[in-house]
Amino acid sequence: MKNFFIGLLVFLSSMFTYAQTNESDSESDVDTIIDTLFGDEEEKEIEDLLQALFKEQKELEDLMTSFSDFKFLYISSNYTSDTYFAGRDIGWSGYNIRPQITFISGKGFFGGISGAYYDGGYFDPKWNFTSLNVGYGKSFGSKKTFRLSGNYSHFLYSKSGSNPLTNTISLGASLTNKRRTLGTRFSINESFGTNESLFQISWSTYFALNILNEKKYRLQLRPRLVISWAEQTAYFDSGEFEYIQEEGLWYELTIFEESEVFDLMNVQLNIPLLFSTERWDVEVGFNSNFPYEIGDENQQKTNNFFNLSIGYLLEL
Repeated sequence: MKNFFIGLLVFLSSMFTYAQTNESDSESDVDTIIDTLFGDEEEKEIEDLLQALFKEQKELEDLMTSFSDFKFLYISSNYTSDTYFAGRDIGWSGYNIRPQITFISGKGFFGGISGAYYDGGYFDPKWNFTSLNVGYGKSFGSKKTFRLSGNYSHFLYSKSGSNPLTNTISLGASLTNKRRTLGTRFSINESFGTNESLFQISWSTYFALNILNEKKYRLQLRPRLVISWAEQTAYFDSGEFEYIQEEGLWYELTIFEESEVFDLMNVQLNIPLLFSTERWDVEVGFNSNFPYEIGDENQQKTNNFFNLSIGYLLEL
């Protein structure tokens, strides 16, 4: 499996290099925390939205100039058929819904509010958290193909004390080819609270295939590969045992040693079909997680789920 991903990474990297060259002629508490705070979905959605707005109808430089004083709200909601934490199946299944309202300024500032509702009995209450975020992003180069961004998020949990990490600072850099058909993004995140912190890194790459590309609407296939690394407490077999007695019987228990590690957590393949107009966008996607074992963690299995998202753009 690892050889497969290494080969896939080399292939995608080669595709990106080629495109750029030719242009000269995208049931543990720790697992729950990582899944809640990992990555910068707000920034990803903003970048996707900006590309949907541009639609290659004009030169990007002209659009950036005309949008310099532009302000709008993007209202969206994402439904996921199954819930996994850091790509892991913890023996509990249920859908989740994440609504979001984002303010975006043509000058690069953005901010918003979002939340998460989980079906099933794992979370009580089912509305798990509300998050507030603010950030800034700026594109560089004659064709604006390189972008730097940063954002801060604060999490308000419905159940007090359910998660020690209430803040996240994210920094990201992305690069696309001139036609916006191939891109890659690297981001680092530091989540922290009163006396705990969690460092995370993610790298993603995508390519976009236009199935329909008309003046007022577009249908696009946009496969994306996301690789995630994070800090985690891992447990290793020490090779030693202890014996306990219960109801007259003796049991042998393995002693595990605890260690903080930084390691590969998950590889996710996302294959979405995106339909967008000047105001609306609808996405239907198939997703696969390939979680990696940390320490002596039980063997993780590949899992799959579907997602559906709907968004509306409101000009201010």
